[in-house]
Amino acid sequence: MTARRSQHAVGAFAVVFAIVITLGVSCNGFREDEIECEQAVVHLRECCPGFRASAVSCTYSDHVDCSDNLTSREYPALNLEESECLQRKSCADLVSTGACTRAQEAKPVIIEVDGGGRPIPSSVCTP
Repeated sequence: MTARRSQHAVGAFAVVFAIVITLGVSCNGFREDEIECEQAVVHLRECCPGFRASAVSCTYSDHVDCSDNLTSREYPALNLEESECLQRKSCADLVSTGACTRAQEAKPVIIEVDGGGRPIPSSVCTP
């Protein structure tokens, strides 16, 4: 496959992927932060040598106790702002600023329900 043909295949895949994600959001209740995190991980995998996409959790979930009482919420390892920032950066910038390493090490944020508040912004994208 030629380079030009490969670029078209990647572009077509991106369009189909975006449509599938959009339909998934409307039908299955995916959250925007989950989708943006997944898209950031795809970009990181393409740009960062040895990046392990499976090591970055992009899942939001509620945690309940044995009585079905909500105890905590788990947010994606890359929050919405970080995900969008990472997607805007060039591959060279991701590598040179160390964002690849910081993203690889990012962990989901768990917030206790009684503690109130939202996840603290991370510093994955900015040096």
